[in-house]
Amino acid sequence: MNTSINFAENLYPLSTTPIFSNSKNICVRNFFEKDFSCYEYFNDKVAPQFHFFFAHANGIPAQTYSSFFKNVCLRFPVRILSYDMRGIGFTKKEPPKNFNQLNNWTVLLDDQKNLLESFYSPQETWFIGGHSLGAWLSYLCLDFFQLQNLILFDPPILPFWTILKWNVAKIIGKPELSPNAIKVKQRKKVFATREEIFERYKKSNLMKDWESECIWNYIDACFELKKDHWYHLRHDPNWEARMFEEYPSSAMSLFLQLSQERRKQLNPVLYVGENSDTCNPNAKNWVKFFLPNVKWKTVNKGEHMFLMTKEFSNNFINI
Repeated sequence: MNTSINFAENLYPLSTTPIFSNSKNICVRNFFEKDFSCYEYFNDKVAPQFHFFFAHANGIPAQTYSSFFKNVCLRFPVRILSYDMRGIGFTKKEPPKNFNQLNNWTVLLDDQKNLLESFYSPQETWFIGGHSLGAWLSYLCLDFFQLQNLILFDPPILPFWTILKWNVAKIIGKPELSPNAIKVKQRKKVFATREEIFERYKKSNLMKDWESECIWNYIDACFELKKDHWYHLRHDPNWEARMFEEYPSSAMSLFLQLSQERRKQLNPVLYVGENSDTCNPNAKNWVKFFLPNVKWKTVNKGEHMFLMTKEFSNNFINI
């Protein structure tokens, strides 16, 4: 097990000395591009030398990662771009009227591909990556962009027994049996106060280890105060559930969507939580079969949402 993660080695190969700056120097810009709510992070005291396009996890709007993004920009001359997926957060792009049209994330992949086209320039140094569902979307984007630098955080590479049960559910035509889908469909959608939302989520298994700033950012991105003076969930839980139900039969089918030649060109880095229930921490050799140049980094005691923890966000260089 690798418990020493040198984030700088992978995210910033252009210099041997990271830049440590004042948090007041970090600029955050929220804007709309093609009806998607986008976020840009950069250090206004340092000219960006490379760009990092990041896609979020299912149902977790980009604003939730703000603490991590700011800490990266404090240390490196990087410009980070992220966005809220269709039907999530502040994005105006709505889900298909028929959720069955999602077609194995094809709609989401097309969205990300079209959005990245607005920003990407082959004359600049670019990294692409993401967390969970966003990790796979960024990987699949590499079939359309000649990028080599890939940074993935806990992509869904499910353990064998989980995959076996998931395949049975798909064979019998019951994708709604996905445990994550069931959970989000049952979530509470209306609250009296922001504080009530915070207390409920802070006690949940999903967010129990999150730093408070991440929870508040999630709340502000996911809930809106309506005329009835109650806070309502912005997105449809059934849409979030559908994205879970669309998980392919195995990660192998996703890896193979890129040719062997293309996969050999990549410089991928995978950050995997030691205690993750989503990315199998024992799958290193199996993943290396598909991505021969992969650098596998185990986050000590990390769970699937380790990006939201204060330990990782503040100390990602030396964890």
